Amino acid sequence: MEGLGPTIRRKAWKRAVSELAMWTTSKIPHLTRWGLWSWAKASILLGHQPHDLFYRMANELYYRAYAVRRLRNGMRIRLVWNDLSHAQIFKTGWTDAQNVEILSAILFPGMVFFDVGANVGFYTLVASRIVGKDGEVHSFEPNPETFGCFKENLRINALENVFANQFALSDSKQTGRLYLHRPQFQGGTSLGVASPEDALDKRVCDVSCGTLDDYLRDSHRERIDVMKVDVEGAEVKLLRGGASILQAEDRPIILMEFNSGALKKIGHTCKELADLAVGYGYDLFRVTDLGLSPLEENPPSDFTYDCLLSPKSKTAGVLAILGPRSIRIQGC
Repeated sequence: MEGLGPTIRRKAWKRAVSELAMWTTSKIPHLTRWGLWSWAKASILLGHQPHDLFYRMANELYYRAYAVRRLRNGMRIRLVWNDLSHAQIFKTGWTDAQNVEILSAILFPGMVFFDVGANVGFYTLVASRIVGKDGEVHSFEPNPETFGCFKENLRINALENVFANQFALSDSKQTGRLYLHRPQFQGGTSLGVASPEDALDKRVCDVSCGTLDDYLRDSHRERIDVMKVDVEGAEVKLLRGGASILQAEDRPIILMEFNSGALKKIGHTCKELADLAVGYGYDLFRVTDLGLSPLEENPPSDFTYDCLLSPKSKTAGVLAILGPRSIRIQGC
């Protein structure tokens, strides 16, 4: 019991410091931004992850702390240090290992790769190196601040085979409302919200939207070899807006996130997304730590998972290229 005194005092001290910090954040935001900048610089230099209090203060001000890391492929990436979706890159210089392994196996020099929902450009950087000077990468990121960071990553890596597009791919040409999540969860920025109350907790900006088919026509491109799609619930709209190319004889292989929560915000479900892809002539496989697994006829409706969408005419070849990664298919 004697040891409880110091413990209680430490907790009380931490609570007081936290309350003072949040009071300063709300009352003196300019001073707080300077303090966050200094705190982030020191922590990044030491290789530390953000403190919980830093997240809270930065979220309140929508403050992004940027850091530059060297990727495993030798390229450099500017990322948001206080974004949880960038934490693994900051820590190890890499992320989404299974997805990158798949892309590295099915992408070849000279191919055309589309990065839809590019964020700050991790997949763009990986694909740009693989497809080389004779290939092309077309990237799409509607969030203005994120797009600025994306463009900086193209500059610091001197990439000349990337076409950067600051708009969202959807099912029609229009102006959409983008709901910006706080920096800690900026990867969840979406064209939809769960409820009117949910919208009150987010900043909003208007962004341009277009369709995949229109983009190909306007840019005088006739093919896509591989696509990565992570658009936080707008996947159904994206597929509908690309009905022509996605039903063409030489349609692309797609690596796509199925996020039930994000889909629900825009009025869709994982089953609806899967059914649309199957109707376009795709075989669907879940990406797991053990390899690829055929997607169930009624896919889980309360999970987030990545799927490989392979045109039926290409499936045998894709599985042959992936080799050991398709072991679960061979055994099912």
